[in-house]
Amino acid sequence: MTISHQKFLGYLLAVVGLLVAVFSQQIVFPGLEYFIGIEAMVGRENVVYQPEGGYLFTNPGAMVLWNSTVAATGLVVAFAGSWMIFRTRRENRDPQTYDTSR
Repeated sequence: MTISHQKFLGYLLAVVGLLVAVFSQQIVFPGLEYFIGIEAMVGRENVVYQPEGGYLFTNPGAMVLWNSTVAATGLVVAFAGSWMIFRTRRENRDPQTYDTSR
């Protein structure tokens, strides 16, 4: 992979990771809630169904855990992208320019 491809991938990962971290609540509720199911996420005993068809979550700890897990995953991806950018900048330097032996 060339340096320009690594740098592009690094920027892409950094931006996507930050977006995932910022929008973690919208990713979890209703995103993962739809795919996994609310009863699987917070526990069957922690979902109260209302007569008009809605439902309430009664386990805030599980909701915080899901949000923080998605946000932490986004931050890890952003860190990996930043590390790739930093690494390509170090590889791109001209070794003769920074030669201190002269």
